[in-house]
Amino acid sequence: MIFANITLGSNVEIDPSTSINNVTIKDKTRIAKRCSIYGGPNNILEIGYNGYVGMNSILNGFAEKITIGDYVSISQNVNMMVDSGPNASVSLQRLFPIIKGPIHIGDNCWIGASSIIMPNVILGNYCIVAANSFVNKSFPDFSIIGGTPARLIRTFTQEEKAKVLAGQNNEISSYEDNYLDLPFEDTLRKYRKKNILDTLKTDSHTRFLEIGCGPDPLFQTITEFERMVVVEPGKAFYKMVTPLVDKVDNVLIYNDLIENLTDKLKNENFDVIVIGGFLHEIDNPSEVLYCIRNICRKHTLVYSFVPNAKSFHRLLAHKTGIIKNIYEKSGHDELFNRKNVYDSDTFNKLFINNGFNVLMNGSYFVKPFTHDKMSELLTKKIINDSYLDGLEQMIEYMPDLGSELWNLCTIND
Repeated sequence: MIFANITLGSNVEIDPSTSINNVTIKDKTRIAKRCSIYGGPNNILEIGYNGYVGMNSILNGFAEKITIGDYVSISQNVNMMVDSGPNASVSLQRLFPIIKGPIHIGDNCWIGASSIIMPNVILGNYCIVAANSFVNKSFPDFSIIGGTPARLIRTFTQEEKAKVLAGQNNEISSYEDNYLDLPFEDTLRKYRKKNILDTLKTDSHTRFLEIGCGPDPLFQTITEFERMVVVEPGKAFYKMVTPLVDKVDNVLIYNDLIENLTDKLKNENFDVIVIGGFLHEIDNPSEVLYCIRNICRKHTLVYSFVPNAKSFHRLLAHKTGIIKNIYEKSGHDELFNRKNVYDSDTFNKLFINNGFNVLMNGSYFVKPFTHDKMSELLTKKIINDSYLDGLEQMIEYMPDLGSELWNLCTIND
C-alpha cells in the first residue's frame, strides 16, 4: 500500500503488500513483501539506486532521516529505527530516556537478516553486517561487523578492496585507507574519547573546534553545545561525517587544512580546541600550533594526543629485543609516514616552544601488545571488554605507560 509524498525512479518494483510513505526511491530498486518503509513530512526517507529491501523489513524514519545509499542490499526482517525507548511509560523514561537520531547507510552495503540498526548510526561504504546483529554505533568504510552489540570483526583486505573498487574512482587517500584498515583502532578510540571527556569536563563549555575528526566526530558524544566547528582535511572522512552534520544544529564542517582557515576561525571565541592525533604525522607541527595559537583566546583549552614512545608495549618490545630502542619507528609509523615519535617531555616541549602553557598531561590505556596482537586476542575471545576496561584502569598504577599521551594547554599571555 502506497500512501502519499512518494517519489519513485524508473523501474522501481514494490510488492503490493508493502506500505511506504514519505519516501524517495531511485531507479531499479526492489522492495519485497510485507515491508513498512516510511519517513516523516520533514524527514523524507531516501533509498538509492539499484537497491533491495527484503521481506518483513521495517525502516522507521518518521522522527529523523534515514538515508540509504546506492547498491545497498537489505535482507529480510531488518529493523532500522531512528527513535527508541519506552515511549508509553513516562516513569521508565526517567531511567531509560528515549534516544533519537538519523541513520545513514553508505553505498554498496549488505545488511544481514534480522539485524537492528539503532539511531545515530553511520555505516560507511562497503560495510557488511552479519545476520542477527544489534548495531548501536558507527563503523567506517570496508567494515565487516556483527554481534550484540555489533563490533568490528575485520576490515576488507587490500586485495578485497581492489576487487570491489575495480573500475571505480576511489576517493580514499592512502592515509585514510590505511587508517580504516588499522586493527584495534576502533577499540582504542573509545578510551581516547573517554579521556577527552573526563579531562575537559565538556558540560562546562559551549564552543568547540575539533581538528581532524576522522570517522568519529566529537559532536556524536558531546550533545550540549552552542557551536561546534569541525576541520577534516581527508575527503573520505569528510564525506563520511557530512550526513551527521546535516542533522545536528550549530555544527559546521570544513574539508580543508587548519592552516588555510585561521582568518575564518579566529573570531569564533572557542572554549575548547581538540587537536586530533596527527601532530606526530606532519612535517610542520610548529606551523599548525602557530595557527591554532592565533585562533585561541586567553582561556581557550587546547587538548591534543599522540602515541607514546614510552608506552608499556614499546618498552616490552624493547626489553624483549623486538625493537632496538623505544624511539624506533614501528610498522604503523612507517605505514603512515609518521615524522616524529614523542615521549612526554618532547611532546610537552613542542607546545611550550610554540607559546603554550601545559596545564595537565598524562597518558591513558595500558596496552600490553601491538594493535595487531590486541585485535587478534579480541577476535579469538581470549580477552573481552572487562579485560580492556581493566587495562584502562591500570593507568592508576602506570600513569606514564599508557598507549597514548595527552596534554591540556592554554596560550601564554
